[in-house]
Amino acid sequence: MGLLSSLVPDIMVVHRLIYEAVGNDVETVIVDGKARLENRQVLSVDEAGALDLAQVESLKLIERAGLQRHIHEPGWGKPRLEFDAPIELPS
Repeated sequence: MGLLSSLVPDIMVVHRLIYEAVGNDVETVIVDGKARLENRQVLSVDEAGALDLAQVESLKLIERAGLQRHIHEPGWGKPRLEFDAPIELPS
């Protein structure tokens, strides 16, 4: 197997693994003798279910924080983003 581009040159291997490897570099993960990730597919978690739950919970968080009106305008192409009202944080 060839070296991954994020791990070249092949020096300071531990440093490169800690600071430069990315999730896409990982193909297989084994914990206590059991495969948890194989061919970049999560085996021990319902990945679609976890992503659905994350979506639901993030929307609840946005609502609790009162930030619904601020998530629809990304401000792309603008040098700064101005709001029509101050953002008030919950106490």
